[in-house]
This record gives sequence, structure tokens and C-alpha cells, in this order.
Amino acid sequence: MTGVWQRREIALAAAVLLCFGLTSLPWIGKLGMEYDEAHFLTHAVKIAFGAEEIVKPPYGVTLAHRPLPAMTMAYVGALDAYVYAAAYWFFGTDPLVSRLVNLGFGLLIFGLSYAVVRREAGVWAGALAMGLLLADVELTIHLALNYGPILLQQAFTMGAVLCLQKWWKGAGGWCFFGAVTLMALSFHEKLTYLWIAGPLLGAALVLYGKQSWTRSRWWYAPAALVWAVAIVSPILYFVFHAPDTFGFGAQNTRLPIAWRPIVMERWRMFDAMLRGVNTLGFAGIPPDELWRGYWLHMLFGGGLLTALWKRQRMALLLYATSIGVWCANLLFPDAGRMHHLLLMAPMWQCGAAIGLAGAGRVVRYLACAVLLLAGWDATRSYAWFSAAAARTGGMHHWSDMTVKATRWLEGHAELQASTPAWGIARTVYVLSGGKIGVAEPDIENGGPGLAERGRMVWLVSDVMPAYEERWRRVVALSKKPPAEVAEFPSRDGRFHIRAYRFDLPETAVARWEPAGGLEFSLPAKWESIRFAISGVADAAPEAIELEWLDANGARLWRDWRPMEWTPHIADGASTLEFGRAFWPKTFNRTEERAGEARRVRITATLKKAKITMPEIGLR
Repeated sequence: MTGVWQRREIALAAAVLLCFGLTSLPWIGKLGMEYDEAHFLTHAVKIAFGAEEIVKPPYGVTLAHRPLPAMTMAYVGALDAYVYAAAYWFFGTDPLVSRLVNLGFGLLIFGLSYAVVRREAGVWAGALAMGLLLADVELTIHLALNYGPILLQQAFTMGAVLCLQKWWKGAGGWCFFGAVTLMALSFHEKLTYLWIAGPLLGAALVLYGKQSWTRSRWWYAPAALVWAVAIVSPILYFVFHAPDTFGFGAQNTRLPIAWRPIVMERWRMFDAMLRGVNTLGFAGIPPDELWRGYWLHMLFGGGLLTALWKRQRMALLLYATSIGVWCANLLFPDAGRMHHLLLMAPMWQCGAAIGLAGAGRVVRYLACAVLLLAGWDATRSYAWFSAAAARTGGMHHWSDMTVKATRWLEGHAELQASTPAWGIARTVYVLSGGKIGVAEPDIENGGPGLAERGRMVWLVSDVMPAYEERWRRVVALSKKPPAEVAEFPSRDGRFHIRAYRFDLPETAVARWEPAGGLEFSLPAKWESIRFAISGVADAAPEAIELEWLDANGARLWRDWRPMEWTPHIADGASTLEFGRAFWPKTFNRTEERAGEARRVRITATLKKAKITMPEIGLR
């Protein structure tokens, strides 16, 4: 019989490994690197390859030209940087390297979760826990990207629970101190680990207090305290010597003035987490038909009810910790983002699996049926994300245009790079292995000559209009007009990074700015068009209109937006985007016939109307 169970567990492990790989491997190598994703990776590059930077206490130390940080910002530790530095040293700084490390941590989280659940409730419950984790779209996508970061906290928490579980069931004191070690190390990823550690210790005291007292010796508690303080001592030194942490904490930790709005907002985010409808925007926003049902809600609630009914202490410990994380978010009005709430995982999934496993055969069968429905929804979501990432090369700051810009800069080592756009400097530094630093000058206080210093090339992103506005300020500070020297589009042509220089000889620039309207052909593989409009609307009939025409000039459909009494539209301030399946919500639409749009006519009945030449995104 033991051999049968072992074969089942091997088959289960193979199935989980295959499914987990399919959720991420098809797309993780097709994206650029996002700015926040690269936060601690810049430090990993410096540790792996060295840097001219000198780090001094309390921020860290410098040894052999290698900056060794203790903290990377006011509330983010440096442990991740050391882990990824080893991978970079061996395999280089391609985005795929760090993401494969992320998947390794994800598998560790799965393995530790299975070990905890199996030890408590058997193989069937362990399999249910694996299904719950795989059906959680938000979790699996974040696992592949470590956006937060969250992975070390989740892995170390489940390792600590496993150690405590063994200790409560009779193992030696090394398990107790192993749990203390892992929980203390978790603070070196992020100080938000307080949200996990507090509820976990409180629930353990309530549910396992008597058992812990029986298993302890008199010196366990003081020794554990001393050992934990020793592990977090670099953080404590930083906290008391750098005002950043206390200032950040005082600014971001407070009781809400009105509880109802923040509770409702956190509940909506919890709902979005379980349904997988607020995923990272690396591939765009999923269409409505991919929005998922309430299957995970049912399993979350069913597991909690059965755990309470059966008084399953381990399941209640995990649920209490998970719900405690949600409650902790209420004290941080500026928190509550998806990667904050995802710290509830994988604890609630493990708690639900343990609770449902002990509720009888009928409940187990119902749980399996609901999980299959959740799995079907998740599979469709993973397929869409994979296809969208491959087609676009990533959306917004995930775009692969940053990778192209980095490769170009590597071939122009004589240039000094600067950018007015958030989202470029960190990623270029990481992707180049620390060889290329992109300056982010203080444009607000920059004086004349800012743009022409040295052999400077400016990288300008069109991901957000605010970046282009900052670029216009840079141009205004210069005595010479900029010359575009290179362009790096995303794979689908929707976003761009453009490289400009001010020190090249001036050339005549032809600008096409038709007044009133324009008409142009669409390529066969067009996906979207984007244009800016300016003018003055001071009468009710004034409007912006798009007519989509087929190859014969017949109108297929019409989009229009009555301006009514809209005030003056500043130059370039109103940027509109249309596509095959979407258009701005402020526009109306009438469809006249079916067919393929091959031309578009844009008309603006505004005074002094001006429409810039549109950008056409391709599939």
C-alpha cells in the first residue's frame, strides 16, 4: 500500500510540475523587465559584478569593490539581491534568468505547502492544496515575476509552519529554532513581514499555546529572542540610524478616518484576487469573457467553515494568519495592492485543503467539482496571457522595447544616457549587467544647458503622457532642437522608446499637422491607432468623428464624441486610442455593415483643430 501512495505522489508531483511550467514558461522570456521588478536586481548586479559605488553603514558595506547592502529602501531588505546575484554571476542578467529563479522559489513554496498539508491531513488534501494554488491566477503570475517582492516571505513562512508542525508533533528543539530562524530571515526581504509574523505568532499562542509550553524548556524563549534579534540586527541598526524607516512608517501607518470605504476597497481587492481579474498588466487587460467565476470564493469559505466545524487547529492557524494579513492592510491606507494581499497565500489554500479533507466524502467530491471549474477558468486565463505576451512583447513598462534600447546602448558605449521617464534606468542597468548607467536628472530644477552636457543621448518613453511632458521641459531648456537618432518599438509597435541627441548638426524637420481632419490607409495587420488632438470647443455641435471605411470606401462603422461645451483642449493633452475591438468609453458608435476596415477618416469640427499624425500599432 505504501508503494501505491508513493507512486501516486510521484504522479502528482509530475502533474504539478507540468501545470506550473505551463502557467509561466510560455511567456516569461518574451517580456521586458518592469521598473519595480528590477528594484532589488540592480543591487544583485552590483554584488555579482562589482561597482564604483561606495556603500557605508547603515545602508551596508563595501568589500572588494562590491557594494553589499543591508537595506535597499526604507522598508525593503537586501536578501533577495544576494540570492539573485549568485544566479547572475553564473548565467548573466537576461530577464529569463531571474524569472527562472522565481519559478524555483515557486516550486519550493508548492513543495513546502504540500508537506504541511500532507502531514496534517493526507495525500488527498495535499493534492487539493496543489490544485488550489494552480487555480490561483494572481498568485501564479506573481510567482513568476516576484513582483512585490513576496517569494521569500511566502517560502520562509511555510518552512516555519512545517518546522513548528514537526515540533508540536514530537520533533526536537531544532525545529523550533528552525522556525525562529526562517521567520527572522523573512524580515530581510520586506518589513511587511510584520503582517504575517504577528497573526501567525498570535494564532500559534491561542491554538497551540499549551502544546508549546509542554514542548519547551525554560531557556527556549530567551534564546529564541536573542537569536531572532541577532538575525535582524542589520535591519535594527538601519532603522535607528536612518530616519527613512520611521518617517515612512509614520507616513503610511495610521488608522483610517473612515473605515467603511477602506474595508470595501480591500474587500473588492480580495474579490479580484480570488477571481484573477486584476492581474499585472504585462499583457494588457483581459477581455470580459475571461473574467472568472466565484469558485475560489466557495472553496475559501467552505474550507473555513469545515475547519471551524471540525476544530482543525492547523487549518485554523493558517486561516487566522491569512485573514490577519488582510486586516493588517487596513492600517496601511496606501497599501492594499495585489502583491500586498497575496501575502495571504499559500496559507489560505493550505487551510482550505486541510479543512475540506476532514469534512466527509460528499464535501470532498463537491470541492473537487468546484476546483475543476476554477481550473478551467484559470487555464483560459493562462492561455490568453501567454498569447498576448507573445504578440505584444509586453505592455507599458513590461515592454520589450527596453531590451532593444539596452542592446543599442551597448553598441554606443561613447554616449552618456539620460532619461526624463520613470521606468528605464533600473532596467537598462540590470539588462546590461551594470555596464550602462542611465541618469535621471532633476528636470524641475535643471537650468539651461541640462540637455547638452557631454555626449548625452536622451531616452524618451511614450508609455505615459507625463513622460512626454517632462521631455518637453528638457527641450525647452535647450538652445538647440533635439534630433532623433534611434527608435525602439515594442513588438506590436504600440509603445516606443526614442533616443534623441542635442549635439548633432541641425537638419530640417518636416512636420505634418493637418488642420481639421485627415484620412489615411490602414495596413492589413493593423491593431490600433493612436493620435492627439487640440482645439477649442465652444459650441454644442462640435465633435470628433472617426469613419471606418472598407477597401471600396463604404462606411463600416462610425465613432463620434460630441464635445458640447468642453473647454479648450491643450496641445497634445487629449490623446485617443482606437482598435479593432475597443475605443474610448467617451465615444458613441454606430455600425452600418460588416467588413474589414482598410481606411479611416478623422474629422474634428473644433475651432483651431489640429490632429497629429497617428501611430499605427501592428499585430
